[in-house]
Amino acid sequence: MSEFRILSESVGRRRSLHGPATNQARLKLEVGTMEALLEKLGMRLREWNPETDTQVRQVVAEIIDLADHDALDLVRSRAVEQEVLDIIDEFTSR
Repeated sequence: MSEFRILSESVGRRRSLHGPATNQARLKLEVGTMEALLEKLGMRLREWNPETDTQVRQVVAEIIDLADHDALDLVRSRAVEQEVLDIIDEFTSR
C-alpha cells in the first residue's frame, strides 16, 4: 500500500472521527491543505535520491501509525531527547 494512500485514508478517518462538519469552510481548507501537502510530498519524493525517498516514506508511515494510536507525543519526546544528546555531544567534544 502506498504511503499516499495510507495518508489519504488517515485524513479520511480523522474527518470521520470528528463527525459531521459544522464549518464547511474549515473543512475545505483542511482538505485543500492536505491535498497541497500530498502534491508537494509526491513531487519531492520523485526529486530526492532513493535513500532520502526511503527515509521520508518510513518517517511518514511512522507518524501516521503514531497518530492512529494517539501517540504523537512520542515524536516530540524523541525530538527533545535528540536535542539533549546533541548538547551533550557538543559539550564533550570541547
